[in-house]
Order: sequence, then C-alpha cells, then structure tokens
Amino acid sequence: MAWTPISGTMTQYSTSANALASSYYLKFYQSGTTTAFNMATDSAGGTTLDKCQLDSSGYPTTDGTTRFIPHVNQKYKIVLYKNATDADADTVGNSDWVIDAIEQVQTGDTDAWVLFSGTPTQTSATTFTITGDQTSTFTVGTRLKFDDSSTLYGNVTVSAYTTLTTVTVVLDSGSLSGSLSTVYTSIADTVSEPIGSASVNYLPSGTGAIATNVQAKLREIVSVKDFGAIGDGVNDDTAAIQAALDYISNLTNLAVPLESTTYAGAVYFPPGAYKVSSTLSVYDRTTLYGDGDRLVYIDGATISAAPVIKSSRYGSGSVNQFIDIKDLTIYGDSSGGSNDGIQFAVFGGNIEGVQVKNCGVGIYIGSTGNSNTLVETHVNNCKIHECTNGIRGAASAKATDIKVSNSTINACSNACILSESSGGWQVWGNNFYNADYLIRFVTTVASNTITGNYMGEANKAPIYYEFGGSSGSGAQSITGNVFKTANNSAGASIDADKAVISMVNNGAASDGEGIVINGNVIRDTTGNALFGIRLSGLFSKTVIGPNAYDGSFTNNIKFPTTKTGISVMEPQLDLYATQTTPSTVTIATGDISISANTHYVDTEGAASTDDLFTISGDVFAGQNLTLYAADSARTVVVKDSTLKLNGDFSLDNAEDSITLHYDGTTWREISRTDSGA
Repeated sequence: MAWTPISGTMTQYSTSANALASSYYLKFYQSGTTTAFNMATDSAGGTTLDKCQLDSSGYPTTDGTTRFIPHVNQKYKIVLYKNATDADADTVGNSDWVIDAIEQVQTGDTDAWVLFSGTPTQTSATTFTITGDQTSTFTVGTRLKFDDSSTLYGNVTVSAYTTLTTVTVVLDSGSLSGSLSTVYTSIADTVSEPIGSASVNYLPSGTGAIATNVQAKLREIVSVKDFGAIGDGVNDDTAAIQAALDYISNLTNLAVPLESTTYAGAVYFPPGAYKVSSTLSVYDRTTLYGDGDRLVYIDGATISAAPVIKSSRYGSGSVNQFIDIKDLTIYGDSSGGSNDGIQFAVFGGNIEGVQVKNCGVGIYIGSTGNSNTLVETHVNNCKIHECTNGIRGAASAKATDIKVSNSTINACSNACILSESSGGWQVWGNNFYNADYLIRFVTTVASNTITGNYMGEANKAPIYYEFGGSSGSGAQSITGNVFKTANNSAGASIDADKAVISMVNNGAASDGEGIVINGNVIRDTTGNALFGIRLSGLFSKTVIGPNAYDGSFTNNIKFPTTKTGISVMEPQLDLYATQTTPSTVTIATGDISISANTHYVDTEGAASTDDLFTISGDVFAGQNLTLYAADSARTVVVKDSTLKLNGDFSLDNAEDSITLHYDGTTWREISRTDSGA
C-alpha cells in the first residue's frame, strides 16, 4: 500500500497536560496491537524511521532539527513517549498519550482519501456490494475513488442494506469491472469513524501518576449539562438536572463501609442560571456543587408552595445520609414567599457557600415525624435573606446537633433562626440583623450554644428562649456575643417586658436548669428595650456571668419573682453609663432594702447610732455588695448575727466600707476597710 502523510500540514504536538511535547518521541504501531512499524519521511518510502524525536516546538524531526510529516502505509496507532528508552522498549504504559484506530489517509489529484477497510465486490458497471451495513459510510453524494483495472472516480447515488450493502454510483468515466479491489471515500465528504475517548490515553503529571483514558477522566465529573441543562435562565432545566441526580443515585460501583452501598456521587453546575419548575430531589451520599454563589443560580421562582431543593426522604418519616450542597444560589418565588429554598432532613449533611433568597424558609432542617435521629447537619458560610425565616428547625425532638457558622442571615420577616423543639444547636461567628427575632427557640430542647455572633437590629427581640414542660431546656449557653439594638418598638414586643435576651420558663425549675449568660456586650441603641437580660419563671443552676451593658436599660437584669437557683457574677459593667454616686439606703427596723451593688447606709431617723441585722430588696445568689457610711457624724453597726461577719463592724467614717457576698442563703463578709478614725 502506498505511503501517505498522516496530515496535510505539519502537526505540532502537545502533551496530555496541554504543554508543548518538547524532545518527546513519536512511534507508530499496527492498529489495535503492540506491533511497531516504521514511518517514512516521504511518499517514496525510501527513508524510514522506527521513531522520531520532536523538536522544542513539538514538531516531528528526522534528526532532532529537520522537520517532516510522517508517512504511513496502513491503519495505525500513534504513541507519544517521554523518552527514547521507553520508545525503544515499547513501554506503552509509560507513554504520555495513545491514539488508536486511525485510518490511513490516501491522496489523489484533487482530494484526500480514506481507505475503506472492507473489500468491495463488483456486481455491475455502476454497482458494488460491501459486507455488513455500511450505509452510514456510503451516503448519497459521497465522493469515491476505486482501484480497478484503472483508477476510477465517482459519486454515490443509492446506498441500501439488506443482507449486504449495495452501492450505486455515477462514474466520471469508465465502468466498474471484476478487477475492482479497493474503494476510498473522500475526506472532503466523509471522515473516518471517530476515535472513541476510551481509546485515548491520559496520564496526569506528577511522580506516581497512573495512566487512564480520556473517557474515564471525563466521567469523574458529572455535569448537569451532560444531561441537557442549558443554564440560560430561560429554558426549563428541571428534567435535565433531575436526570443527573437520578443517574448519580443509581451508581453502585464503589463499596461504602457504611449502612448503604450507594455510591457517593457529585453533580456539578457550571456557571449559569438554571430555571426549574418543580422540586429537585437529592439522594443519599450526593454532592451538588457549583463555581460559587455569584456564578451559579437555581431559579425556582415559578415553584409555588413547594421547596426548590429537598433531600429525597424529607417528610417521609426517615432521613437521608451525607448530602452536601455547595457554592450556588437558590431563588424562591418572592420575598418571604410560599416555597422553601432547601428542605433538609439529613444525617451528616452540609450546606456550605450557598445563598438563599426570596423564600418562606431559607433552609428547613428536619421534618416532623422522623423515625431516625437527624444529627450533624452543618450550615457554614451561607447567605440567607428576604425570607420569612432564615433557618428553621422542625418541631421534632429528633433534630439535634445542628451547626450554623460564619453565615449572614438578614431581612427575615420573622426570625433569622427559628427552632421548634429541635435541640443541640451550635451557633457561632454569624451576622444576624433586620428581623423580628434574630434567634427564637420555642419549646427549647437541651444543649444549645450561641457564641461569638454579631446581633444587629431586631424588631421584637434579638434572642428569645421559651421552654418548659416535658422537653426541658438542658444546658443553654449564650456567650461572647455583641448586640447592637433591640428595637422592641411599642406594640411590637411579644410581652410587656422588653429585653435583649429573654429566657422564659413555663415549666418547673428543672426545665430552666444549666443556663449560662456570660461575656456578652449588650446594647440597645434605640433605647426601647427595658432590660438587658430578662428571666421569667423558675430556674436552677443558672449563672449570669460578667456582661457589659450600654447603660440604656431600666435594669440590666430583670429577675423573676423567685430568684432561687440564679447566681450573678460580678462585675456587670455599664460600658457607656456616667459614673454616679451610690444611692443611700436607710435602716428600717434593722433592715435595709438594696437596689444596686453599692450603697451608702444611714441610721433610722438620723439617730446617732443604729444596728444593721438583715439585707433585703434586689438580692440574688452570687451578688457582691459594698456598703459605706452615709454620715461620719452617725454610726451604723453591721451586726455579726444573721449576717456572717468577722465580728461586728462600725461604719462611722466616710472612708469605712464592708463588702459582702450572698450565696443564695446567707450574706458573708469578704472584706472590710476601717479608717481607724
């Protein structure tokens, strides 16, 4: 067979990493085999090479510098080697890439030709047959070249298959004869059969990298566009996206050492706006991900009273496992709309880098009636706005261990976070503002931690806990948060006692057990809140640690009628309050009624001397109290009796003071200062 060039122009070769194949080697093999054959430097075939080296620009050379176009005389496989050693040893496994099943291109006077591999049989002056169904190759109008008793040219007029393919042609001149031996198709009219991606080798760069093929490499990523999604914001992509999700859910080619054997697959959303008209269902061990919330939009504006995305078992009484949704934006039907962004009942789920806007609930975690416990759901680095509720925990005590971190939730008509008897919330490092409630827990369940958040504008209350009854509250921790304002405008508060932090216990003291409020900066720039912290009901083992207030409150702490079980640690600091002189309290029948942690004490009726036996008023466990003499001309004797002192102590000089600590039952002396006058 004649020697023909592998291409019409000189080819510049690149590596699989898309870099110039400088100093690499080309070698040719019989198609589908490991049998090498020599290439020729021209159509005469006088000079042949077993391999050729590429120059620094990736062009074939005969000697490292002289460029040429390799010529072959058969169907072939081409291999790109990184070095001469592997090329000489035919170590194909070490090659950079392999392309197999390439048809030899033949050339005529005016056309380039592809040799057809089958043998034609002449049946008349204008017809021939070929084994098998070859109608896709010999289509009407295809230009042909024949090796007969002479070289003939013509065009296909009819191509039909029964048991053989019969081709009828119109020849330029002459006729077909029994000497017909080969037929060629014009490359201008038809191209040889495409090379499947499974036949193209791919070797990643780097030491120890393992060779694979292009098909396997491409299938490592499943894109919604593989299934026909367009992403133009106009066409409906629902069916295409769901087809991708369904495909992933049916893969079982990886054994997972957990409860399910379903393969954990990932579905990729390239940049675009994907319009959906019905809910997308996501299955176990599936990841949805895009290129970022500013590049990928899932538009569910036409979906009414149904979620845009949901875990497949949501509402079924059971939960999914290990679903991740990352780096995309979800739009609902309208601001505070009827549809939810994501309904998520998942064991071990993650929602990260997601923006949700214009929904009833941005992210609805858990569903009622779950038979399995929902744990370890994490919402991180998300943005949720213009929803009725940003994140909502379902009314199911089985929804536990919910983490919300590093996210911004705002412009919610009800709450940034609303929890209905779900528990185990860990909320840290977030930005909450512009909602009726920033965090509202109803029928609170155990072990919620609110730490290190910025709490902005709230129309009703920044934090409102309501608990009691059979569920209890368990350990509740509110620490290290910064509060800007609690609007609490007239008629807006859910109760008359307006506060920045409200803890309302409707049950027994054990329901209000184990609460810590510590290290917060509590401000109200509107001046509408009456209290920094409000406790209502019965409490046990509750500690209010040092917090800082802005001095705008009627009382920093509003205590319930029964203070037993509440300890307050000093100092409770007013950040912006003007320092004022402590008020004076007067002894009445041996008792004083206090309203602060520092007071001057005077005798009853301005008597020259009076005894102090008891202290009442605004008293709470853990309180420290310092008393000073109101008038050096009169003497107050603090008695070591009901008050546990290191002996009686007389306040008879303006420099005298005594500091006491209340342990919930008894006032005990901490220290005294006696001027000696």
